[in-house]
Amino acid sequence: MDALSKTSVDNLAKENKQLKKKLEKIKRENRDLKKSVYDLSVRYNLSLQQAGHLHKPFDIDAVLSIEGGEAQKTSNATTKEDSGTAFTVA
Repeated sequence: MDALSKTSVDNLAKENKQLKKKLEKIKRENRDLKKSVYDLSVRYNLSLQQAGHLHKPFDIDAVLSIEGGEAQKTSNATTKEDSGTAFTVA
């Protein structure tokens, strides 16, 4: 290998190592965030149960389908309010 190739390979190896460290840090952060969401959800549901409120679980699929444009029928949709929170029913 000539000097330029060796330098390029060394630089790429160093960048690869840095990117792997960054990826591991992000994976760890993501895992911690998921744990935090779970813990908060459990605490929230327990507080609702203690207060005697019925709670409908959060449906991420419904939110994603609306954001993705799969279920956008706004012309026939009606808006309802429940405890100050407005939501649309198609």
